[in-house]
Order: sequence, then structure tokens, then C-alpha cells
Amino acid sequence: ATSAPTPQQPRSVIRITIWVHGTIMVARGLAPYYYRDFPGLTHINSVVDTVGEDKHRFCAVAKTLSTNFPHKFPYNSFYFFGWSGQLSEVARQKAGRDLYESVSMLYAETASQPDSPRVKITVITHSHGGNVTLSMARWDREMYPSNSMDDDDTAVAVDGGGVVAVARRQPTFTVAKLILLACPILDDWKHEAADAMFPCIYSLYSRTDLTQWMGSTWFAGNNRNFPQTPNLIQSFVDLRTHIAFCKDPFLRRLHTIISNLKQQQHKQQSVALTTTTTTTTTATTTTATTTT
Repeated sequence: ATSAPTPQQPRSVIRITIWVHGTIMVARGLAPYYYRDFPGLTHINSVVDTVGEDKHRFCAVAKTLSTNFPHKFPYNSFYFFGWSGQLSEVARQKAGRDLYESVSMLYAETASQPDSPRVKITVITHSHGGNVTLSMARWDREMYPSNSMDDDDTAVAVDGGGVVAVARRQPTFTVAKLILLACPILDDWKHEAADAMFPCIYSLYSRTDLTQWMGSTWFAGNNRNFPQTPNLIQSFVDLRTHIAFCKDPFLRRLHTIISNLKQQQHKQQSVALTTTTTTTTTATTTTATTTT
């Protein structure tokens, strides 16, 4: 007799959260609570061990998110990515490459664990930290150009009445969820949001945030929104300042806001599908009657 095959056990899921800060507008020494040096990708425990839990703003960010949403942002797999914070395209590109190399290594190490877990990376960015993160897609294409698929297989981004085609490809890793908080819209980088590295993006902004507006490319035509793509949900939130996106009152609501936006999108998709089905049925009926 042949024994029944043993059902495969579901793969475990490891959730990793990475926080990427934005531009540093003051001397680090004047605000060590916010900008104490931790260059590169650093685990939360290393920050706590170095400066103490109450001596760095990042510790408060990690604690707030993991306490309120422990299953989505687990504390033991929370990382902070530090970069120069200079208001410079060169600095952001360098930081993007450093982030890309660090996340790529972390992803590979985690995925190669004995039970081959599924790795779900969430990157939360503030301000130009978003553009640092988006630049990872360009670095991945430059490092592995052979991963791109045929030119005919493209993603389409709608931009001011026109379309921008971004080649679909197989990135070396994916960021399961990218949350952009008050990210300035840069003409040279905004279309990276359509890259396959980022299957799900949420971009949140405030209509009264002058810092985001001033940090965007002014002649781009839209200083708040990215070109719309299927993987992107954009929404304004009722905050008055740029830094409010990093404060506890907002962070305590962050995942709830994301969940609500996702539910709204599903409802809209259901309505659109129902409307399309109804229209198709009506059109078919009309045609049939006319033919008869």
C-alpha cells in the first residue's frame, strides 16, 4: 500500500520593518535626540544598547509602531537606516545605493534560513527618505539589467494626460509595502514608483505641508502626487506640519489609516467590476435584441 503524501507545512513569514529618515536641516549636534549618527542599516536593539531607549527618536518610533501594531511592525525585526541627510541629489543617490546593498543582503540572509521563510519587508520613509528608497529600483536595474523583461511587457504610469512606460522585470528582492510619508515629488525619480520592486505603495501627504511642496520639483506640475499606477494609493491626511508625520499621535494611527485606504480601494474595485459586468450584460442584451 502506498502511504498518503505528507501535506506541506506552510512557510513561515518574517516581517521586517525599516525606517528611513529624511533631510537633516540642522546640525546633528544641536538635535542629537533626532539625528545622532547611526549610519547604514541598524537593528533597533543596537540603537538601544548604544544610547538607551529614551535617547533617540528612532527608538520611540519603533516602540510606538510595534506597540500599537505588533503583528505588522514587530519590534524584534525593526531597523533604522541612517544616511547623511544632506539636501543633495548626489547624497540621496549614494544613500540609495547603500540602502539597496544593505536590504539586499538582509533579504538574502533572512530568506536562506532553514525553513526558507517568506520575507515581507515594509519600508516606512519620511520626506526625502522616500526618494532614497525609490532609487533602489534604479540601482537594481543597473546591477542586474538582465532581469528586465521584453519591452512590450510594461507597466504604465499616467502622468498629466500622458503615459510613462516602465519595463516590468524580476527584481532581486521586493519591498512588500512601501509607505511614503510627506515625500517630495522629484521629476527624475517619481516614475520609480511604478517599478516591480514596489508592488504596494502608500503615499500620504498634507495639503498644508510647505516643506514637501518646496522640496519637490516645482516645474513637475504636481507637488503632492506621484503619477498614478495600479500599485499606488495616495491620500492626504489632516496634519499641519512636515515633522508631524514622525510624531506619536500620527504614528499610532498609521496602520489604521493604511488599512482604511486599502478597504476603500477594494470597494472601488468591486464597484468598478460590478459596473463593468452590468454594462457588458446590457450591451450584450441590446445587441441580441437588435439582431433578433
